[in-house]
Amino acid sequence: MQPFKKQIKINQNPYTFTLLLALLTLLAAPLAAQEAQPRVVEVTLQSPHVGPQRVVYILPPGYDQADAPWPALIAFAGKGEAVRGNRAGAWGWVEVYGLLPALQALHERRVERAAFAAPGAAAWAEAYDDALQAAPYRGLVVICPYPTPRAAERERYERFILDEVIPASQERFNLRRDPAGWGVDGISLGGALALSLGFGHPERFGAIGAQQAAIGEGRLLGLLDRGGAAAPLAGRRINLLTSAHDPFRTNVHALADGLRKRGVAPRLLTVPGHHDKVFVRSFGAVELLLFHDRALRGEDGPLPQPPSPPR
Repeated sequence: MQPFKKQIKINQNPYTFTLLLALLTLLAAPLAAQEAQPRVVEVTLQSPHVGPQRVVYILPPGYDQADAPWPALIAFAGKGEAVRGNRAGAWGWVEVYGLLPALQALHERRVERAAFAAPGAAAWAEAYDDALQAAPYRGLVVICPYPTPRAAERERYERFILDEVIPASQERFNLRRDPAGWGVDGISLGGALALSLGFGHPERFGAIGAQQAAIGEGRLLGLLDRGGAAAPLAGRRINLLTSAHDPFRTNVHALADGLRKRGVAPRLLTVPGHHDKVFVRSFGAVELLLFHDRALRGEDGPLPQPPSPPR
């Protein structure tokens, strides 16, 4: 007698297999999309220097799955948000400046083309796309404290950032402990704050940036004095971004020239656009993330240079 054998019929209909595969893909898509989204966390620090302060953290996609500590970037918003209060200043990059869609697009190795709608900006969008195809954006943690607009409390505010925000962030989140893994940047007023903090304490940062930094002639001289010690600044990656119709463009260029005379070689970029929200939602958000992602990882991935004019 032949032993009993259970036979299992496998439906080999290709249409049935395709339908099952599509169904599984649809079921998995929401979970995959959830895992691929950045996460925003707000923390309130009780500061002995400047009182209670909101700090907003943008954690990149894959943050929880990474074993290695993440590089971190302190990013200051501009005066328009700062004067509306502590919450508006801390949330500026998320709620007003379009950082989240810019970040999501970078992880997809592209930029948001709709954001680059200003005259002359389309060629730059192509240049960013090419740079991302050559070397992907890998991600960092963005930390957004309130950017004080009051000059009288800037010294106390810098102590708050250095002595409280950085240590508290390292304790709460999986962040690098070495200064080479930390950057500072900002837009307009926030760009001036970032330069003042970075030039005054270069030993605490591996990269320093500023976008359309609101520096008048008096503040420019002060920044040059703070950045005059070439030795500590020479080893830092510095990014100075301005635009064709930025009212601070002349002073930003003068700052770059002054740094070069002191043996420091910043990256100076002048792009199309005005000193407005259109700029910060396009060039501002992309440069903030991409420059520091490359710099804080010590990588030489390409960064866009001025595109060739169309023929």
